[in-house]
Amino acid sequence: MAAPIVYRWDDGNAPVARGERRSLCDILYACLVTGYGSKPGAGWTREYVNATFDKAAFRNNPLTGTGFFLQVDGFGAANAYTPIVQGFEAMTSESDGLFPFNASTQAGPLSNAANTTARPWILMADDRAFYFFCWSTITGTPNNTHWYTTAMFFGDPVSRYPIDPYCCGLVCNGSNGSFGYVYSSDSITGALGGPGFAMPRRATGAAGSILSIPIRGGGPGASALMGATGLPYTPGDQILITRPHLNEAEAYSFRGWLPGLYYPCHPSAFTQLQNINSDGKSFINILTRAVNVTGAGNFFISLDDWRI
Repeated sequence: MAAPIVYRWDDGNAPVARGERRSLCDILYACLVTGYGSKPGAGWTREYVNATFDKAAFRNNPLTGTGFFLQVDGFGAANAYTPIVQGFEAMTSESDGLFPFNASTQAGPLSNAANTTARPWILMADDRAFYFFCWSTITGTPNNTHWYTTAMFFGDPVSRYPIDPYCCGLVCNGSNGSFGYVYSSDSITGALGGPGFAMPRRATGAAGSILSIPIRGGGPGASALMGATGLPYTPGDQILITRPHLNEAEAYSFRGWLPGLYYPCHPSAFTQLQNINSDGKSFINILTRAVNVTGAGNFFISLDDWRI
């Protein structure tokens, strides 16, 4: 495997996040499939698309991954800037799929208005999974005050099991960025609604989608949110990082890890989109709404191989 590719709104020839129905389809096609400028595609395919390019089905690599599908529907969305997304085990067109992951579709805005004004975004992907963030209310470069962000993950986590052909998932939090309660304790079950992590089946293959919860992992703190302010940090200190894991819709269960996603236990120590090096590993920092609302912390996304 290889390190993920990082795609950004400010790359040369990058697609534009905007308040139009085909915007997310355009971004995913350019990043995951064709590439743009000097950056290659991440190794996905666009299996189906409609005539107006605002409804499409994307598939991760079936040789290295599950080969499951992400449906993106801007055509049928309630408004032009909030596309609908849904996962399927199989699809026969951009509209028709078998074994959906989530009982109801999940959406996240790319803008706060139906216009062509460009919004900043970043997408990180390998051939099996991607993270996508879009700051839908601003133009220019996001900074530490810009933490209302659409956050989406689709693709294959890293399973704890040697054989797990259904280890794929989808989460999309409009303006929240919590990635499915990633700040929760181990006792949280998958019975919650909203931004849980939708998976097609249990590892046993038992039919029926489930709602897993990403658990942030251990660390010092008075609560599951690492206390009100988290662990103090001074530049030059060792960085305390945990690796959020997925339960399997049951408290204290364990399915695997979200690939490349880490939790720094110092919620106010790093800036938006900052590159961090720690113990020979490289990360990019993402600030989200959860930082300011709960004091829970930001995300580190690894810039090294997600599969080792």
